[in-house]
Amino acid sequence: GTLLSGAALAQSAAPAMKAFSVAGTVRSAQPGSMVYLETGMEPARRVDSTRLGADNRFALQSQIPDGGGLMILNIGGAQRIGLLLEGGETLNVVA
Repeated sequence: GTLLSGAALAQSAAPAMKAFSVAGTVRSAQPGSMVYLETGMEPARRVDSTRLGADNRFALQSQIPDGGGLMILNIGGAQRIGLLLEGGETLNVVA
């Protein structure tokens, strides 16, 4: 028989990932404010971040496991928006 190492088993069990993107305009924050994309499960983990441009626009990209999940768009720590995703989305947010 063939023996598989624990690392090989863990890699084969890893879920397939699907890309998504979120872009938009934030009217309630100053240009240069941070925008974070965080996991929706505790403890929250930041997976991407950017600064608002001079026009208050932002763009973020990430991946989510096949089957979907919850991500949080955190605007400068002052506003949080829950995103229920399945992967493949291109979202436009105005906040």
